[in-house]
Amino acid sequence: MSADAIQALIIGFATMFFFLFIGVPIAWSMLVSGIIGFSIVAGIGKSLATFNYTVWAVASKEMLVCVPLFIIMGMIAFESGLTVKLFAFASSFVGRLKGGLAMALSVACGLFGAVSGSAFAALGTFGPIAIPEMTKYRYNKNFAAVVLACSATFAAMIPPSLVFIMYGFLSGTSISQLFMSGIFPGIITIVVYCIIIYVMVRRNPSLAPEAPPKISWRQKGKLALSNVPIGCVALVVLGGIYLGWFTPTESAGIGLFLVLMLAIASRGIGLKGIFRSFLVSGRTVAMILFLLIGGYSLSTFIAITGTAAALEEYITGLGLNPYLLILAIFVLYIVWGCVLDAMGMMVLVLPVLLPLVTNAGFSPIWFGVFTIKALEIATVTPPIGMNIFITEGVAGDPDVKSEAMFRLVLPFVIADTIVLALITAFPEICIWLPGTMN
Repeated sequence: MSADAIQALIIGFATMFFFLFIGVPIAWSMLVSGIIGFSIVAGIGKSLATFNYTVWAVASKEMLVCVPLFIIMGMIAFESGLTVKLFAFASSFVGRLKGGLAMALSVACGLFGAVSGSAFAALGTFGPIAIPEMTKYRYNKNFAAVVLACSATFAAMIPPSLVFIMYGFLSGTSISQLFMSGIFPGIITIVVYCIIIYVMVRRNPSLAPEAPPKISWRQKGKLALSNVPIGCVALVVLGGIYLGWFTPTESAGIGLFLVLMLAIASRGIGLKGIFRSFLVSGRTVAMILFLLIGGYSLSTFIAITGTAAALEEYITGLGLNPYLLILAIFVLYIVWGCVLDAMGMMVLVLPVLLPLVTNAGFSPIWFGVFTIKALEIATVTPPIGMNIFITEGVAGDPDVKSEAMFRLVLPFVIADTIVLALITAFPEICIWLPGTMN
């Protein structure tokens, strides 16, 4: 690398971290540092021309059309209340177990993830319902809140997942295959969470001292029937992708249409609710586009300095065991997760890490699942733990404190780490189902 390239790297990253330190959003921090660094290496004219091209290249990508469609689908399902009965349905089967309502919340978040790729929507849907219901049976409020905060991350793993779409866009990997790769790891995570919850409550019964009354099979049947419509939507969306009937964009459009028809038929949403869904979705899409534009600007600057190629050559020359490389990447994700949000971190580091991983012999599909699982852990790990702080706000209860939640989050971090170890030891968990697709 030339002296100019090294100088540009130092100034560019110093600029980015300074902006992050003073509270500038990561998208703008990456964008400005990329433009400044590129200008030092190639001149301001080429830098601005590259920026203009980057904006057009990102905004015109056809695969990103599914992003607003999936977001609107999830928001309409949330606004219309189509998904609120998922918690009642899950609790009717497992609520009587020790910590059963907490297990039911994890299951409900997993089911909700099949119709919405947003963890924030999961928090907004179940926060006002599940925490008061669990408190009624004397559950520890912070325990209930931390279960919600961790389980809401399932939306990133279980398709349709916005984070998988971003990974596919950044890596050039099939989004359809990425969706399918997250199903088994998502189910395994739910099972491991339920085991961890059971163990926690056995060791400390004060976390969940009471159970709800027994529910008859007739009532269970009614709850199951009430969730059939939204279940059919998830089946059509995911089944259509798996069988090769629809592309992700087509399935998103079909899913949005079905959810909108169900919401109108059930009279669960009016014009105000539809408008609110589109408004929130528009803000989310704008955030994602700015993240991608900022990330591409920074990665283009890093590419012209030769940093990525030099780093790849250096690490390859070390002859590291591939699994040591994966362990180092996991530690990097957790450390960077202390200062960056999950999506921003993926946009920032994936263009550099992916070539290293594929050269080490790992599948990009598998690495997508690994990345999303590591980012899930980062969203609940202190000191940032964004999901923890959002859940504290959603709960709206003075007894729910982020400090107390952080003291209870370690078992769930361990659970996610166990799943991460399983998919690393047995990558077929992730790549078998995509390999059977039409």
